[in-house]
Amino acid sequence: MTQPPPTCWLCPERVWIDGRLAPDLAVGLGVDGRIGAVVPVDALPDGAPRRPLPRRALLPGFVNAHSHAFQRGFRGQTEFLHAGRQAEDFWSWRTLMYEAAAAHDPESVYRVALPLYREMLAAGFTSVGEFHYLHHRPDGAPYGDPLQMSRAVVQAALDAGMRICLLLALYHTGGVGRPAEPHQRRFVSPDLDSYLRLVEAALAEIGGLDPRASVGMAPHSIRAVPLPWIKALADFNRPLRLPVHMHLCEQPAEVRDCVAALGVPPIEALLPTGVLTPDFVAVHATHLAPDDPRRLADAGARVCACPTTEANLGDGLLPGLTLLSHGVPLCIGSDSHIAVSPFEELRMIENNERLRLGRRNVLAAAFGPDPAAPDRLRVAPGLLKIGALEGARALGVDAGEIAAGRWADLVAVDLDDLALAGVPPEALPEALVFSAGPRCVARVWVGGAEVFDADQPRSTATPPRPHASTGER
Repeated sequence: MTQPPPTCWLCPERVWIDGRLAPDLAVGLGVDGRIGAVVPVDALPDGAPRRPLPRRALLPGFVNAHSHAFQRGFRGQTEFLHAGRQAEDFWSWRTLMYEAAAAHDPESVYRVALPLYREMLAAGFTSVGEFHYLHHRPDGAPYGDPLQMSRAVVQAALDAGMRICLLLALYHTGGVGRPAEPHQRRFVSPDLDSYLRLVEAALAEIGGLDPRASVGMAPHSIRAVPLPWIKALADFNRPLRLPVHMHLCEQPAEVRDCVAALGVPPIEALLPTGVLTPDFVAVHATHLAPDDPRRLADAGARVCACPTTEANLGDGLLPGLTLLSHGVPLCIGSDSHIAVSPFEELRMIENNERLRLGRRNVLAAAFGPDPAAPDRLRVAPGLLKIGALEGARALGVDAGEIAAGRWADLVAVDLDDLALAGVPPEALPEALVFSAGPRCVARVWVGGAEVFDADQPRSTATPPRPHASTGER
């Protein structure tokens, strides 16, 4: 069957393709929401519908592979030291997070998530991996509709115009070998079968709801899921090949507790379960054992870095150079949403390594030479790939690069933005990564539909959630 011609040709000043911002290319938007073709502008047939985008560069949409949407609701409200305390850390912050989690119902989760996802789109993120663990009522009792909370965040993403992979979290224990605590009860699955039924229900409904929505699994952490459950989850997923994301090695205390209880650190403990596969994403990985990068690489697994959150919580520094040198792909997430900016997350991966090692352009050796300039080892192209294509792969989304057949998830940046003005074309990738911010994002498309235009007034109002996604069934 002959493919119908694109419905429109986007004609920006430059297009990010093959690791460079190439001039004089047109990107065709297909009727199916995918990219129909990428061709030279002078090869377009007469009469082809064109959309000129002067002073714009077209990039693949960035992917936010790790989000806890409800945590956006207390942005700015934990940035103080309690009187009488010598210090605050991840664990004291977690207590405040539990209090915030207890206050939510499906309506309030939607009201927090919708403007957050709009903020992501305005920042250049076109897909989100929502690591979702608010499954039950605050007292731990189930909702009559087990998908009620899940449906709220998915609906918020779709209403905003965003692509979402719902990563359903599995949570059972309060520490390695310890029962869950009272303030964790709304996260807890009483048994593995109830969690797998939730996954099956989500696959049946949300997986077929909209081409922008998909489902994955998320055993919360080594401290929250018993190893036999993780093995059973891996067995369940073997024929499905769903994305599996898991917090790992985020805090030294987590690693110490795992060694004390299981005799080995977290990633080594996971090896016999079979969960470490190319579908697996370790989130944070700031406190790895020396052999862990090799273990992750051997399994084909990935790591999701969330540098703005990791800095805010005092988690530690991602060993980015070590991971990349072993061939472990990285992606990014904004996690607790202290900031929502793909540019900030990406440059922090490199800048943290500069601070740690005391030298510049640290990751360049791991990314290799620039095909257009073999005498140069560049950081920015590799970071842009992390922000888009590697994130898409981590969520199982067919996007992340501007190529025929991929979803048309695209971002147009303003080359006259104050952060980019006057930058020579050959240095634009570096200026985008190391100098720009969300303000440079001019337009965003998801599945070929324009979902953000910086020239249009931005509303902060949150409409009521549609009835179909609020009531129990």
